[in-house]
Amino acid sequence: AVFGPTIMLDEHLNFLYLFNQITIPRPIDADWHMPVQTCSFLFRREIWARCPYPSEYRVVGDHVWFRRQMKLSLNLVSIRRPIGIFTWHQDDIAKRLGSHGENALADVNRKTVRMRIAKLFFRLRKLASGGCLSPFSFSYEITTNQQTGVKRSITFPRLGL
Repeated sequence: AVFGPTIMLDEHLNFLYLFNQITIPRPIDADWHMPVQTCSFLFRREIWARCPYPSEYRVVGDHVWFRRQMKLSLNLVSIRRPIGIFTWHQDDIAKRLGSHGENALADVNRKTVRMRIAKLFFRLRKLASGGCLSPFSFSYEITTNQQTGVKRSITFPRLGL
């Protein structure tokens, strides 16, 4: 499977920030957060077949599915170019305002020393690999129903956490 940085846009297709995911996560990293954006995660059909998507979840299914894949020794490769665009719509934000009652990490004790060390190690690896450094510039193209491709270029994009 391949993953890379994600460009985040608002509902009017204005640039918000670059989610600079370049650090290859370990299985324990998926136990304390979702280490990849699924819109910038490309995988083969065999990966989907070996562990189907958990349809019992409405909101946190991506995280549960990714955790299961990591436990099955998913082989990940990181590329340093944005390969996904995610657009925040008001409908998406509204779902996150209230509690939805789903917990992707119900079986994980996130307060253990092991988990705290994993968080620190992941953050240090991200810092060392340049994940916290904004690229000088990048370009992307947006295509909608009303118009053909519009190229946009961002200099020193704001990074998301």
